Amino acid sequence: MTLKELEIGKSAVVTQVGGEGALRQHFLDMGMIPGAEVTVVKFAPMGDPMELQIHGYELTLRLAEAEQIEIKPITILVGRNSSGKSTFLRIFPLLKQTLEAKTAEPILWYGKYVDFGDYDQSKTHNEKEDIELTFGLEIPDVSKISTKSIVFVDDRDKKMEATATFSLKKQVVSSINVSIKDQNFRLNFNSLSEVDSIEVNGNTFNERYFTNYNRGALLPEIVMVSDKNDQMGVSLYRYFINEELLNQIVQYLKRYSNSNTKDRTIAAGIRPELFGSHKEVLKHLTNTTAFPEGMRKNLNKASVDDENIKKINDLIVLASIPTIMSFVCGQITSEFTGVRYSKPLRLNAERYRRIQGLSVNEVDPSGENLEMVLNNLREKEQKAFSQWTKSTIGCEFSTVQKDGHVSILVKDSRTNIKENLVDTGFGYSQILPILLSVWKVNMSENSSVRRFLYGYIGGQSADYYEAIEQPELHLHPALQAKLIDVFSQLASEENGGKIKFVLETHSEAMINRLGYLINKKKLLPEMVNVVIFDKDDTGNTKVSQTKFNEKGQLEKWPIGFFDPDEV
Repeated sequence: MTLKELEIGKSAVVTQVGGEGALRQHFLDMGMIPGAEVTVVKFAPMGDPMELQIHGYELTLRLAEAEQIEIKPITILVGRNSSGKSTFLRIFPLLKQTLEAKTAEPILWYGKYVDFGDYDQSKTHNEKEDIELTFGLEIPDVSKISTKSIVFVDDRDKKMEATATFSLKKQVVSSINVSIKDQNFRLNFNSLSEVDSIEVNGNTFNERYFTNYNRGALLPEIVMVSDKNDQMGVSLYRYFINEELLNQIVQYLKRYSNSNTKDRTIAAGIRPELFGSHKEVLKHLTNTTAFPEGMRKNLNKASVDDENIKKINDLIVLASIPTIMSFVCGQITSEFTGVRYSKPLRLNAERYRRIQGLSVNEVDPSGENLEMVLNNLREKEQKAFSQWTKSTIGCEFSTVQKDGHVSILVKDSRTNIKENLVDTGFGYSQILPILLSVWKVNMSENSSVRRFLYGYIGGQSADYYEAIEQPELHLHPALQAKLIDVFSQLASEENGGKIKFVLETHSEAMINRLGYLINKKKLLPEMVNVVIFDKDDTGNTKVSQTKFNEKGQLEKWPIGFFDPDEV
């Protein structure tokens, strides 16, 4: 049993503390240690966070901390056939194809990357009416962002951790729930994908403040209307406060001012970037120089538990929703459009393929456009790729054109013999699409233009995800190990740490190689997460996590996965 499963009023003794690094230390610092008795006091009105009593005092804990799966630089998915590994991995290309296409439904279940069928087929083993997608995100701190102009965020430390849950019902997004710091808000949508109601910290507001343009997309654009007569909304009003909403905040704040203070004076100090935790909102208000000194002194005496302050806080959160949703949706978009997906069966090698006059830049999931991508590389780039593969796996790849056709040649470093890809065996045709995909991503991330834009100007690029099914197919164990070496090197902090690998594998050789690299101090154990998939007797998927220790040993070996005696 986990804390999330403990009922209100029930007590239990902590036997084990999960998490890693700073997160685990955070639990321990709160007194969450083995042997401690903990009691669930209550849940927040929207279910998150939960309030606990431990060592005679109360604390709050987010449900996302009680139950989470973390995508680390290298995430390994293992388990028996049909246990759910591939389904989990394919969520990455599923969201990528959804975000790339214009669709009338929230999710494009069938697209150019993966095929989930439709909504009903995707939830065959899910008894819940809704499908939920939950994302843990880092977004810019709204309180540090200028709302008067478009600016670069020049301080990467000014971040807020957010949890966003999208609930899907048939062809619409039924709700979006966002938790940031100790604030929670929920947008409820009707069958026409229109904002129906808003809940802020458990208090319900009607939809009259907002509209949204995207009628079916997973990421609807939420826009604040300027006034009650504005039915369409204006994009700029994402950064300003609705007139009616502004007036409500002013009236509550007037209770802390004298009778001579003008409404416009109070209104001048109210802006969406006042958002923060309950304590931070009160601090922002106290330090707002636009307010008269006497008003600030009165606010300084107030408590976050005062009913007026609670109402002001909820209204400020309400006013901040368009800005926050813009950042949330923007972060999700940038993360998942950076996904590269490789299917389990890749390139079917051909002796030659006809040259097409297409500008092809990205290797498709099956690798069928591999010749075109290679051929479109500049001569300097093709040589660089060939030298890189020589240094990593011991062979060079190049292309040759003849009579309107292009062929891929492979040169083995040991024999110095150059052969057509078809004549080298099936393994190279399976590994080449993967190598070219990760090399191009790495070159793009480390380009001088990208370093300038995201380094000197001060922005921050999103991570790239390489989601690969069975990278070991048709590779002998030594080549499998070399491929893991490639992934480890590209995922390392020394290389920028911008590429994350999600690998679904049945290879003991690959898992053992990760342990070897950790043992030899060539890879940090905290960079790897191993997720074990299994099914119970009812057919439901069970997911557990394990990790490598500093000696390169798995703390929990997937019993029955490699040993036939345990099957």
